[in-house]
Amino acid sequence: MRRNIFIPPPTFKHHLLYPVGIGHYYNFPTHRENRESGFLPEYNLHLVLRGRGYVIHEGERLDLTGGCGFFYPPKEQQQYGSDEDDPWEICFVHFTAVAPLLSMWKLDTPSFFRFAGIQYVQRIFSDMFELMDAFKTGIEPHLSSLVYELILFLLKNSESLKNTNTLDHKEIIHGIADKIHDKPDFHWTTEHMAELSGYSLYHFIRLFQKIIGLKPNEYVKVSRLSAAKNLLISTELPIFEIAENIGFSNTSYFIKVFREWTGFSPQVYRSIYKQV
Repeated sequence: MRRNIFIPPPTFKHHLLYPVGIGHYYNFPTHRENRESGFLPEYNLHLVLRGRGYVIHEGERLDLTGGCGFFYPPKEQQQYGSDEDDPWEICFVHFTAVAPLLSMWKLDTPSFFRFAGIQYVQRIFSDMFELMDAFKTGIEPHLSSLVYELILFLLKNSESLKNTNTLDHKEIIHGIADKIHDKPDFHWTTEHMAELSGYSLYHFIRLFQKIIGLKPNEYVKVSRLSAAKNLLISTELPIFEIAENIGFSNTSYFIKVFREWTGFSPQVYRSIYKQV
């Protein structure tokens, strides 16, 4: 089965990203492409959902399975195809982009990667196909935003095929971070978080900081203060009660930490942002 939709050029000419075409192939064992350098003028992103296939880059064959993908900048030589015995199911998007944006994301060379979140990717492509089934020029910003969302999701949830597979580590650490965000009032200790992750204390702290960008105790503090901001502007709760609700047993310490983080006392912060 092949579904391939070419998208009309946008009527608004200032999108940072915009799809030129989208596709979804499955049960198509003869799917092959061999494009010479300079042939395709758009960025080309393919994501394997299941099955098997391959790419050939600089004379090297890379075998791909579900959860793998590849990306080509414009005018790159491209060679890839489906396995005949176990044909891949694959979604793809060709898109234009403002070059500095892709350079900032280090997407100005071919890349071959594995990714987590196949269902998330399927949802994005489903949304794009649904928009194109009833195309109107008014959906152009939505189409553009879906490509942007897809790229950012992959940047966060993928890694080079040449790296050791650490996506399971990322999933576990992000799961711990989500638990902290959902229950900021819980008495979170680094030891308890490490136990939940199944890693040793040392390994957990190292992984958490590498993946999240903050030490575990710093992330707990940021999550609590973010919750405090929301309570300050959405409720009339007194400051001491907000402090208790987000896991601070000492109101004075909460006020001190909040002021250090925001530059305002909780009361002043409430007076400024509750009026917005």
